[in-house]
Amino acid sequence: MRNLMIVVGVILAIGLVGCGSKPVAPERKNEVKTSASATNASPASTINPAKGEFIIQDGAGNTIFKNIWWNDRLSTKAIDGYGKFIGIVEYWQIEGNFVQFTDNEKSDNGHKMGVTGKIIANGTTFYLEDASGKKIAKIEARDGGYRIKDTSGKYLAKLKPEGSDCKIANEVGDKIGKAKLKGDKILVEDAKGDTKYQIYGIKNVQAAAVWLLDGWTPLQKAAVMLALNK
Repeated sequence: MRNLMIVVGVILAIGLVGCGSKPVAPERKNEVKTSASATNASPASTINPAKGEFIIQDGAGNTIFKNIWWNDRLSTKAIDGYGKFIGIVEYWQIEGNFVQFTDNEKSDNGHKMGVTGKIIANGTTFYLEDASGKKIAKIEARDGGYRIKDTSGKYLAKLKPEGSDCKIANEVGDKIGKAKLKGDKILVEDAKGDTKYQIYGIKNVQAAAVWLLDGWTPLQKAAVMLALNK
C-alpha cells in the first residue's frame, strides 16, 4: 500500500512540473489588431489642402509645423509637432489679394491681438512686410520662376523650374538646393542632396522651395509659400 502511495505521489509531482513548464496562454476576447496600413498612413491623409492645410516635416520625418483649419472660412492655425500654437494665417481678397499672419491668439470677439506681417500681391510681384508695413523682401516672378531679394536688393534665392523640379540657386546661379515632387509630398533638399524638409498638402515645388531660405521665421515661410502656391 505504501509503495502504491509513493507511485501516485511521483505521478502527481510530474504532472505539476509539466503544467508549470508549459503555461497556457489566457483567452483574449474582443482583441483589436492594428493594421499596418493604419500605422503607416501618410500624413497627407490627415489634412485638407483645399482649406489651406499642410504639414512640414524635417528630413527625419518629424512634424515641425502644421497648418490646420481654424474657426472661420478665412483662417488656418499653425502649430508645431507638439501641438503648441505658432500663429494664425488669414487670407484676404479685399483691395487686392494678400495673406496676413499673426503670432498671437485671437481674442474672444474674433479680432486679432496683433499682426506680425503680411504678403502683399502686386501683379506678379509679392512683398513680405512686417507688422508696421515695412517691406522685408520682394518676390518677383521671372523666367517662369521667382527671384527673391531683401530690402537692400541682395538676392536671397532664385527659384527656377528644372523639369518638374525647382532649382534653388544663389545670385550667380550656383545651386543651393532643390524642391521636387515625390508621391504625395515635396522633398526640399540642400546642395548635397540631403532632404531638409518633407512637405504635405502643397503641390507647387517653387512655393515649397522657400523653406530652404535662411533668415525667415517658419510663419513667414508658411505665408510666402501659401501666397505662391497657385
